[in-house]
Amino acid sequence: MLGMVNRRLKQGNPELQHLPFGGLNLILMGDHAQLPPLFDLPLYCTPGANAYPLTIDGSSLYHTFDKAVILSRCYRQAGTTSDEVNFRDILMRLRDGNNTEEDWRFLLRRSRHNLYDEEVRVFDESIRLFTTNEECNKYNMLVSIHNTLFYSYLM
Repeated sequence: MLGMVNRRLKQGNPELQHLPFGGLNLILMGDHAQLPPLFDLPLYCTPGANAYPLTIDGSSLYHTFDKAVILSRCYRQAGTTSDEVNFRDILMRLRDGNNTEEDWRFLLRRSRHNLYDEEVRVFDESIRLFTTNEECNKYNMLVSIHNTLFYSYLM
């Protein structure tokens, strides 16, 4: 991906195409503990001799970055109640693959079958994650049918 960004920025700034990223400054953000990219290597890995040219370019460019700012405080899951602190700690353990049975039991308290109907409805518009494309396609079809029926009723 970084190789493709580089190529595109050079196209957009042809007078500086001899410079990485067409002479533009770039800021990268990410979490090395996240899942690796599909069908490619993480930027920090050294690609093999048979790697795609853009993968090799991206890896080379990544290794030219010489400054890093490491953030150490989690802002997304803020809060000071015992449940909020516990949830934040669970997320960190899950991230590192060190979750416990106690973590699992804590998270089960918020599973759908343990919630009241009004609590479940809060999630009606939430993003959903599926383990297969088939599950995702089925859900998308249901939502599409629901929306079609709803909007045709309004007309």
